[in-house]
This record gives sequence, structure tokens and C-alpha cells, in this order.
Amino acid sequence: MSPSLIQILRMKTAAKSPRRRLVREELLTKAAEVFEKQGFAQTRIEDIASALDLKRSALYYYFRTKNDVLRALVEDFCEVKAQEHEDSIKGDERTASDKLRTLLTISIRTRTEGGSRVRALDNVWTEMPEDIRQLFDDARRRILALHIKVIREGMDSGEFRQVDPRLAALAVLGIVNWTSWWYSPNGRDSIEALQDQLVSVALNGLLQTGDVPSPARTQNEIMQSMQRDLDALKSISQS
Repeated sequence: MSPSLIQILRMKTAAKSPRRRLVREELLTKAAEVFEKQGFAQTRIEDIASALDLKRSALYYYFRTKNDVLRALVEDFCEVKAQEHEDSIKGDERTASDKLRTLLTISIRTRTEGGSRVRALDNVWTEMPEDIRQLFDDARRRILALHIKVIREGMDSGEFRQVDPRLAALAVLGIVNWTSWWYSPNGRDSIEALQDQLVSVALNGLLQTGDVPSPARTQNEIMQSMQRDLDALKSISQS
């Protein structure tokens, strides 16, 4: 049965309340935990309601289907974060290194604070309905394109080595993305210290040096150097 006009008006009014926003955030976090544990295909809307100790009818007040929940997770996380990345360096006249540092810092913060929401989206990516997956992929492509653009700027200015900019962008994003899985807030280093170290790892692989090796060798060196540093940082963070 479709909601009545009065019900629609009540829902629109409630959507503006701080309490409703808080409940919605808690719902999305719990739903992400269920998706992460069970996968998207194996999750029912009842499973999400149960995780929140709600009846299915109460969950309908916020979302009608699990697809609606997943879409909200993608829009809240991917779309918003892609826009944040773009806005962070829009019209920016700083050096490519400074721009890349800004982008990577945002990504690290997003990944370490995102918790189950980030891991759930990573896990269920291949299970997403086509229309939702398109939103997810588009947001990721926007972020990747932004990193490629900044790396090209650094290469053109002589600040960065001459490498394959797409490969380099994927490499530095790989460092960032894995923090969702190994970062521990109980580790020895603060998140700020960890951000500084990770960004340094990424930039050190790109910054120009006196002797510039061939592009093919440079790409290989970047990947190996970053991996060695990343392994060391994992050990430090988890100790």
C-alpha cells in the first residue's frame, strides 16, 4: 500500500529532524556491518532490521529495500567523498606535491574513519545491482582521474618522475585503500602521524631525483619501494 499524503508529509518533516538523521546514520552503519559479514546477496532487509532491534515495518520508515540501503551507503560515501576530493584542489595554484598530499590525506581519513562502511562497499562491489554499481564506479573513476591529473601536472613541471601516471595513481591509491583493512586505532601511532608517513611513502616514490631511471624501471621501483614501506607501516600500526 502506498503511503498517504499525510504520511508523506510526516516523513518529509521527520527527515529534517536531528534525531532522524542520527537514527539513519546508525542504521547505515549497522547495515554495512551486516553487508560486510554476510555479503549483499545473502542479506535480507529483515537481517538489517534485526541488527538494529527493529521490526521490518519500522525500518520502512527509513528505507524500503536493501537496495535503497546500499544506494544510500554509496551516495553518502562515494559521491560525497568524490566531490570533497574535487573541491579540495579546485582552482588550487599549489605545487603538485601539495595537491597530492591533500588528496591522499582526505582519502586516508575517509578510509580510517569509514570503518565497516568502507569495507562493506569493497566487499560487495561485484554484487551490487547495475545502477548502484554504476554510481560506485563513477565516483571511483572521478577520484582516480583527479590523482592522474595531479601526477601529470607534477611530471610536466619536472617535480615528479616520468612514469605512467595511471599506474602511479593506482599505486598511491592502493596504499590508501588498504588502510581500511589493517589500520588499528589502538596502534602505536596517531592517525595524524600515520597520515604523514603514508603520504611520505607515496610522494617519495614520485618525487624527482638527480638520476632519473627509465620509465619502465621507475614504475617497478615505485611499486617495490612503496610496498616495502607499507609493510613496515603496517607492522608499526598494529604493534
